[in-house]
Amino acid sequence: MAADNRHKESFLIQRANFEKFRKLYKKKISDLDESPFEVTHEIDVKFTTGGLKHRHQMRVPESTNLRFMTHKTSCDLFNDGNSNGWRYEFHPSVQELVDDYSYILYENSPLLRYALDNFGGFWRVYVDAIQSASGKSYADLEETEVNGLKWQSVTYNLEYLVPGFSSWLISDYFASNFDVKRIRVSDIEDLGGNHLGRHIEEREADDFLVLNELERLIAQELMAFVETCNHPEPMKCELCGEFEMPDIPLNIGFNFPDTFCSFCSTIVGYSHPQPSFLNEGRSVEDRKQSLVEGFKSFLKIVNIPYWKSPLIGRIEIFPLNLRNKTPSVRKKLAHILSSVPKHSNFQDLFESPRHFLHEADLESLIPPDKSRGIKSISRCGHLCLSNGEREICEYFYEKQIAHSREPLYKDLVGSTKGFGEMRGDFLVGVKVVEYAGLQGNEEYDTKMQLKSELATKHGIDLLIIYPHELDNLSEKLETFDHHQR
Repeated sequence: MAADNRHKESFLIQRANFEKFRKLYKKKISDLDESPFEVTHEIDVKFTTGGLKHRHQMRVPESTNLRFMTHKTSCDLFNDGNSNGWRYEFHPSVQELVDDYSYILYENSPLLRYALDNFGGFWRVYVDAIQSASGKSYADLEETEVNGLKWQSVTYNLEYLVPGFSSWLISDYFASNFDVKRIRVSDIEDLGGNHLGRHIEEREADDFLVLNELERLIAQELMAFVETCNHPEPMKCELCGEFEMPDIPLNIGFNFPDTFCSFCSTIVGYSHPQPSFLNEGRSVEDRKQSLVEGFKSFLKIVNIPYWKSPLIGRIEIFPLNLRNKTPSVRKKLAHILSSVPKHSNFQDLFESPRHFLHEADLESLIPPDKSRGIKSISRCGHLCLSNGEREICEYFYEKQIAHSREPLYKDLVGSTKGFGEMRGDFLVGVKVVEYAGLQGNEEYDTKMQLKSELATKHGIDLLIIYPHELDNLSEKLETFDHHQR
């Protein structure tokens, strides 16, 4: 079967397996008292198929889209308070500061202008996706020190748009000496629902909260550069043909088009945990072959250092930019992406990423790790971290000596007792075998000496093999009795 047809078949199997969940999910939404636009929680569906029990949660696109959107002040859905209903009153007015900084952002960030022009009220979702795909995160930002206080930016994706933005804003905020009140107004009703009045709650607004509110006001002001919010509408999914409301934040996060429904985007993109029912009815060998073929097809499109990890995630998918591909091309790419190894569909099939590369026949092309040696898979299926470990493992295999890899010392003595997370290289019966491949490295030798001393102290049978002894393994390992085989 041609690779393209194989990937398409894999996608269609997964989408067909999604169908029972989809019907129960849609029914559960229709049975709710609230509108889909008001659902703030994920829909949890439990069901049985193929004799197996499954449970999966999905958010509701209608409400998700509204929550992630920034609305224009002229929009009926615009809310002048934050998500908890709190409003901030600034004296004097903060509007001039907000106007100035929204203009600074717009004029100095081509990325922001592109996001506003192409994503409207979802501009911030796109900026977050770009930032995430670049590997930048909140934790990567430097702290800003103003007035003797250190602030890790509360405006982190605005800081990403214009470096230095946070320190300017924080400095101007302190210099302006605003008097800020934090107020929440709620209606009071009796048990019959009759309106009795209003309750006004006022709390102290610390600087961190006020800076967050300033950031929200500036982000809101940027919508002045957008003609309309462009609220999403249900549309026909170009992958499965169903008429669904797309999950816009999910699609933007992977750079998928709005014409992918949330079910297809879950299959094509990355979902953790992955729905357990997607591969129901498929054999282990079929799934393995599908992942290997999908990965090889992916490598023909994208040049990535696959030897570091063959697992494909958002960072690898986003640059493909399926949003801007022709329908035929992105459908082909979507089918490939449904068949590549991801963290969520990988662990129950392969012992390690190295085992996957071994089955994909890509292991021989991996550049050696000069600091540790050449990793490889032995004939008995064990991951070996150096040629020396591989020779020892192959010896055990040839002599039919039962063995396992990387035993934890603490498990052998029943407690840590100084071992921490130290591991041996092999366990044969009750004997631990260590290969001292980095002999001569001072730090390594010290650690090996510590292992030896602790093993002696706690009665662990330890055998250390040094590089110069590899040529005489039969002599070194002759102590293993026949009953260990």
